[in-house]
Amino acid sequence: MKKFSKTICCIVLSIVVVGSSLFLRVHLVTDRVENKPEAETVNNSEFLDTDESAFNVLVNTKAELPGKDATLKSNENAVGWLNIKDVVDLPIMKNDSLFANHDYAGNVSISGCITMKENKKYDFSSSVLFIDSLAESTNILDKMQQFSDKKTALKNTTCTVSRKKGKDLSYKLFSVFYEDKKKPKVITTFKNTKEFNKYVTSVYKASTFTCIKKQPNVKQLLIIRVLDKDKNLFVVFYR
Repeated sequence: MKKFSKTICCIVLSIVVVGSSLFLRVHLVTDRVENKPEAETVNNSEFLDTDESAFNVLVNTKAELPGKDATLKSNENAVGWLNIKDVVDLPIMKNDSLFANHDYAGNVSISGCITMKENKKYDFSSSVLFIDSLAESTNILDKMQQFSDKKTALKNTTCTVSRKKGKDLSYKLFSVFYEDKKKPKVITTFKNTKEFNKYVTSVYKASTFTCIKKQPNVKQLLIIRVLDKDKNLFVVFYR
């Protein structure tokens, strides 16, 4: 009887030990599984912070320009060079969506480039040359915003565009206005001279302040569009 009782006690004790081991093992594994995502989250956060910093450096890095002559000679995507003294001195790139988020060398850049829009020939012979800044988050023509102020604008009334071939083109300030439903949209092609002159008059009248006292005879308009305080600011030169 004693032997039998002893045997039963041993069996019960074994069952308790095995059961306890299984219980502890299951809960320890569960705790590890539940704690694992938290550890991964911390590691991933650290990784993302590092990656974001690296990305910011990447997209904000601007390639050094070799200069006007060298750029126009070696960069096939540069069609001209825009210069407004103390305001803008930059190459004009082909109208390509690439340059909305790439620099002149083709590197990723949030600043983008300025481009000549709606002009497939890039020969500067069109009645209207339309230069645009595609990047809105970091406007590459931020200094152009000063043209919204009359006193500042009238201190920068001349503009020069250098071409790959041929003489530089010189322009004078013609009109400054914000895009509005009632104001003229940019038009680059015309059926005849009369239609072009009518458009020139509409752009002249659209100006928010007087850039020139009397409307001159205009051979060509150079329209520069830039984002200013969530609006499109147009700075127009003529020759």
